[in-house]
Amino acid sequence: MKIIASTVLVALFASTQARFLDASSSAQPVSATYGVTFSSTLNCGACIGGGYTYCINKAENTTANTYVTGSTGQVCYNPSSAAGANEALAAWSCSTAFNDRVYSKYVCQFNTAACGTNQAFTLNNIGSTASFNITNLALGQTCFYKVQALCGAPAFKPTDTSRVEVEYVEFREGEINTTATVVGYNSQTSVSSAKRTAAPAVGLPRRDHIFRSELGGNNIANGNITTT
Repeated sequence: MKIIASTVLVALFASTQARFLDASSSAQPVSATYGVTFSSTLNCGACIGGGYTYCINKAENTTANTYVTGSTGQVCYNPSSAAGANEALAAWSCSTAFNDRVYSKYVCQFNTAACGTNQAFTLNNIGSTASFNITNLALGQTCFYKVQALCGAPAFKPTDTSRVEVEYVEFREGEINTTATVVGYNSQTSVSSAKRTAAPAVGLPRRDHIFRSELGGNNIANGNITTT
């Protein structure tokens, strides 16, 4: 019998009014939940969480032990007042390429100094556990993890949500095309259909993947889905 693995993509970012997005909390507009005031210098998580468009002059999910700040190598655009010129440049990666706003945080940098060195975890059996620690994540910065369960569905329990927003989306192995073409950095613009309909990396869904809304998970975060 084929095992249909279930995978959770977990996105966390440092916030001033953080909470875990679960079904026991009242749904709120994204901007009210995060308390984000627009600025072109917002860090990736805060920019996307506030409902804005984020672009960085790097590949999606760049791993480093530092984090680009300011508006030279990264820019936050307010879609209502700016088209975002960098969306049309292949050398820039923008959240525009993704349908789901939680998944679009894959664009954000992965800062190993704050997020740890391991970004992917596999749970092989029922009761298997894994843990990761977030240390000194600056306001608006993001950690993005992939957690795969080979038996059942992954679950996670944050120990402190006072300063970190926690979101996730879930997909099953059968929902992705493992032989699909991967479109990476500097080959297509963020607004091109070739990029939007392709996966950003092997083992991940297409950027235009529509995730199922599940109670206690992306049910409230569905307010984050980017309409197209």
